[in-house]
Amino acid sequence: MKKEYKYYIGIGAAILLVGIALQIFWSGMDTNIWYTRITSALRTVGIVLILLGVVRHMIYKEEPEEDERIKKINALTVSYSWTVTMVLVGVLLLLDKWDILKMTVMQALGLTMFVMIVVAVASEWYLKRKGDV
Repeated sequence: MKKEYKYYIGIGAAILLVGIALQIFWSGMDTNIWYTRITSALRTVGIVLILLGVVRHMIYKEEPEEDERIKKINALTVSYSWTVTMVLVGVLLLLDKWDILKMTVMQALGLTMFVMIVVAVASEWYLKRKGDV
């Protein structure tokens, strides 16, 4: 296992244990909502770091994570996602100006983030299966 993955798992376990310990020690204190939020955030970050280390080890093992082709694919993926997102924002602005579609800020941001992620994942999937990029 690479040293980097061990660091992820070790730091994640430490953060998780701190979150659990704080939850135990703060349980007798005043039930302020911030105690719950802080311990919940610490536990979540710890679990995510542990999972990140384990999953990266399962995927990459001892191989390098990036080469020139992967870097080029990542750059193209971000470029495609950004371009499609800007077109979507322009279309949403026009639809709002022409009173065709009314959206709240949360709906517009949610749609924008959804489209950005879907385009990034789809273009990465396509480019990785394509021969030469």
